[in-house]
Amino acid sequence: MSSSTLTQALSRLNSCREPTDLIYSKDAALILGDAAPARSVAPSVSPAPESSLVDEYSVLLARRIGTMVARLNELSSPTSQVVLTPRMVLYELMDIVRQALYASLPPEMQRSAPPTDKAAVAKEFHSCVSSRKVPLDSAVEGLYVVSYVSVKLRVELVALQLQRRIREELAKKRVESCEASVAALVVTQTLLEDFVGVYNNIMLTVPIIKAAVREGNADEAAQRLAPVYPQYFYQLCDWVLVLESTMGTPPISYTQVKRIAIDEQKGTVVVDLYRPTLETPWGLLLNEQGALVDIDVSLRVFEKAKELHNLLQATPQGASIVKIKDLVIGPAVNGDYAAYTRQLLQALQSATEGRKKVQIMLESSAFKAEARSLPTEVTFLAPPQGGEGTSGQRVTLVLRRQSTSVEWGFTVDDQLYWHAPSPRILSASAKEFVRDYGKHLRLLAVNGVEALHMTQVQLLIEAVETVVLELLVMPEYAQDHLTASRSTAAPRPATATASSRAASSVADAERRNAMHGEDLDEGRMEAAMAKHVQQRASADASSVVDSPIAMETPLVEANAIAPGPAAAAAVVSAGDVKKGKKHGRERKALKESLAGSAVSQAAAMPSLAATSRNGDSREVENVASDKSKLPGAKPGKSEGGEPDGPCTFDNNVKLTHFTEDEMVLERPSVDMPWGLPIGRLSDPSATPQQLPLRLMSLPLSRKARAYRHPFFRDFKKQPSTWYIAQVNGTPASDAEATLKQISQLTRMTLRFLRK
Repeated sequence: MSSSTLTQALSRLNSCREPTDLIYSKDAALILGDAAPARSVAPSVSPAPESSLVDEYSVLLARRIGTMVARLNELSSPTSQVVLTPRMVLYELMDIVRQALYASLPPEMQRSAPPTDKAAVAKEFHSCVSSRKVPLDSAVEGLYVVSYVSVKLRVELVALQLQRRIREELAKKRVESCEASVAALVVTQTLLEDFVGVYNNIMLTVPIIKAAVREGNADEAAQRLAPVYPQYFYQLCDWVLVLESTMGTPPISYTQVKRIAIDEQKGTVVVDLYRPTLETPWGLLLNEQGALVDIDVSLRVFEKAKELHNLLQATPQGASIVKIKDLVIGPAVNGDYAAYTRQLLQALQSATEGRKKVQIMLESSAFKAEARSLPTEVTFLAPPQGGEGTSGQRVTLVLRRQSTSVEWGFTVDDQLYWHAPSPRILSASAKEFVRDYGKHLRLLAVNGVEALHMTQVQLLIEAVETVVLELLVMPEYAQDHLTASRSTAAPRPATATASSRAASSVADAERRNAMHGEDLDEGRMEAAMAKHVQQRASADASSVVDSPIAMETPLVEANAIAPGPAAAAAVVSAGDVKKGKKHGRERKALKESLAGSAVSQAAAMPSLAATSRNGDSREVENVASDKSKLPGAKPGKSEGGEPDGPCTFDNNVKLTHFTEDEMVLERPSVDMPWGLPIGRLSDPSATPQQLPLRLMSLPLSRKARAYRHPFFRDFKKQPSTWYIAQVNGTPASDAEATLKQISQLTRMTLRFLRK
């Protein structure tokens, strides 16, 4: 897996003509209709210029892509949807992918199997993939073809059509209680999900090919990308092999994975298997080198088997079986993998003859702690944009983890500011960039989806193995103002002298005037932008007609999103400018009333419940007036233990009562969205009492008083999942009815079942 080979392969792909220009040109029939010269046959004429060779390569790529597009168009046609069963559609999709991957293999690997002989192609493809000897440039070329945009759109269409058909068939089969048919559909569904998962990872990685090669650090990027392409290539090939083997086996196999024990120090995994009868196969899938690459899909209806499947997916070369019960299996001698595989199968057969249980030990470097605990950087792209070293610069960071159980390492706060992972997983250029701008990086998008809310970001990254993060360098003063607005500065000691207070006031005024002199123009501009964003949010909220539709999964309402960090900081800065002349008098009055400020602050808090056309300007004034109050003051509690006032969020929704299993919320009118991120579970069978809805977080709040409220803090402390059991006494077992009911309430009591 040489990085220089990868660089050459990527450069060759970038230098060829765009395939769509050839496929859809007026001379497409003439260009693509002729048989391409065999790559193993030397030309009979003098060598052509380099441009001619590149053009020949372009024609080969365009022909393969055009063939995939034509076959996918036929597969997605209404006729095919009627004639073919879901399993047949998936098998045809597999054959299309296999043909594209096989065509990318070197000529010496295709000699014994002409493309027209499907049986020979399948056998040769199985042999080449199992040997794990496919050259890196062939793997890159194959992934380029299957991920080309024209192919991608049609693959996604076929996958969506197939997913819909499987859901419809499962609904009918479950009514008919046909166990064999349901099992076959579940297997098909699982295999489709496997394909979509691998294909999505490929689609996140391959588009950065051209950008990585154009960058000045192309060699470093290629070195990091070198292990990624073979892994995704072999994962896709293994999916082809698994599907092909599954077609000839019964859809029901009750072999179970009873136990998995991982030793991250040695890189070993001990697996206990159980089968109900002696005739039931174990479901272990080996390649030609005797390595365990996967388990049969029918086993993965159980959670332990899914865990084993995920472990094996993280091993590009497969896991070696080093022990079967008490029998130690030695490595292959002199590279004779055929003899090693035969010995392994004989040992497995003799150890399990007449037995329903077996224990095997697997070994792989991918099982070690260092491989399982941290993600790796795929590439870091910082294209020249002009004005480097200032705010506004955008960069792209691609990270990859071995499995979804590995933590990403980075964090995102409620202002969508991104905090970097451990520097040891970053490249030199990424380390330098994070060192310079680490405190001022805001997350713009995750995997092509705009980042709007911290909960949304968590949902986007929790179930994927690859993330493409788009980051923006924010102005330093924006982050500083946000930090200052959130800080809980302690009041000065009561023994401070009047002279020290006067000196402090003068120093503070000088620093504030110097800061305002630099940031006044930018603060005014961003304050105007913040006001515009608030006006648009209010207009959107007042135009909401069909609330149940707006609350579809995920129920993160855009209307409840407050202005971004820069706009919020500008609002605070504008408030400082507005009250600059009165600052000295306010500080003096503030210190004189220090003893009674904690009680009077709740009464002096401006009301946010009024919703009028002038509400936006009042909001800006409220932010400014909040800074003049005592920082660090927290809502007090009455004698009964309840806070003196409700917790009011940015969208004027109030949390008036909160316990471990109940909360009461109010809003001014039904036109104001609740702003509650409510997750809707597609399969609630595993939840308590099969509840389909869960509350993921409270409404958005950017005011310090709200997120320091005891209700807010208590909710954040709870480690449990908040399943909604009742709404105003009505059971929440029907998701649609519950969401509709919530949309029609101005005051609701939510009761929870926690897990």
